[in-house]
Amino acid sequence: MLVGLMVWDAHMKLLARSLGAMSLCVCALIATLAAQETDEADAPAPAVVRFAGMCDASAGVAISERQFLVADDERNVILAYDLDQPAAPLAEWNWSEHLAGEPGKKVDEADVEGATRIGDTVYWIASHGRNLHGKWRPSRHQFFATKLIQQDDGSWDLQPVGQAFSRLATRLVQEPKFGSLELRDALGSWWNETEELAPKASGLSIEGLAADPDGQRLWIGFRNPLPDNRALLVPLLNAPRMLEHDEDPIFGDAVLLPFHVRWQGKDNDLAVRSIEYHPALHAYLIVAGRPNSQRVSALYSWSGSASDRPALLPGSKDVLLQQDFNPEALIVWPQRAEILLLSDDGTRRVPVAAAEECAKGAFDHGHCEQKFLLDHSRQTFGALRIPLSRLKP
Repeated sequence: MLVGLMVWDAHMKLLARSLGAMSLCVCALIATLAAQETDEADAPAPAVVRFAGMCDASAGVAISERQFLVADDERNVILAYDLDQPAAPLAEWNWSEHLAGEPGKKVDEADVEGATRIGDTVYWIASHGRNLHGKWRPSRHQFFATKLIQQDDGSWDLQPVGQAFSRLATRLVQEPKFGSLELRDALGSWWNETEELAPKASGLSIEGLAADPDGQRLWIGFRNPLPDNRALLVPLLNAPRMLEHDEDPIFGDAVLLPFHVRWQGKDNDLAVRSIEYHPALHAYLIVAGRPNSQRVSALYSWSGSASDRPALLPGSKDVLLQQDFNPEALIVWPQRAEILLLSDDGTRRVPVAAAEECAKGAFDHGHCEQKFLLDHSRQTFGALRIPLSRLKP
């Protein structure tokens, strides 16, 4: 940086002699801006902050200037957090009964992977995928919504909106205009249970959900399939009526986006891991990652037009340089000059004193993966606060 400023100083002196004092002032201003940009580019990556109370953070939305909701993709719970109070959640809600569709009954793991907010309604979408062995899991075919209610004391409550919808994936593969998008092969038949149809192999997996600026449609982002090595986005046009009137989904035209990044000497075609619109940037922010279990992630912005290519963002370096960060969700605050990236850290190994602290069979030489900790208050997920200045192409 010092060399750069010396070069600028030499240019300023030359221009001052030929153009006068006014030019010197202009050049000094340009030099200051250039130095600021250099400082920003050379700034260290933000530090990971760890929030306690869950470890499988997979989807989230902002609910106030500092607070946000997060879904756990292993347990059917939604937790509320404060940005400045990572030690414990503010509140917790369990959605098993609502997803099961009848009182007293509970559903297996729903695997919620995407969330977005329109007004006081938060939409949540599950993966619609199989388990890691390719076994059909009806509990993961869930699309539902919650209503945000702020109490007199400033705390929040969540109430269900309509009924959870479970026919989204089957209607997707029946849509004639999606015939070339590999959706039918990715979903497969319920009786065909093979590891090739696991979500991190070739099986269908939904991971992103974002409302458009007008709140008229929701973009569904796919981790799998990856047609022609491009990320798949499908617009959903009638979400409220699906949940309140059990109406079949109406889809707009699908969009395929190229997310290609070269990292550590290898080329990677990436899929959608999270997506959200940012009004200050007038663009969608997208966390892109490998469709398999390899941890290569990048940040992109996209205009929302099918004819526009996504732009790789400088903030991608902040993610790629994190050794132990698996971004699964991004949270946007319209009023804050930053976003929050959340990491799914369920497989992060932590030390334990005894096997009794872990689920049966999970204890391994004084450690176990976080998702097997029986005391959920000891589970943590990582978060990165990335300034908007790092999110402009």
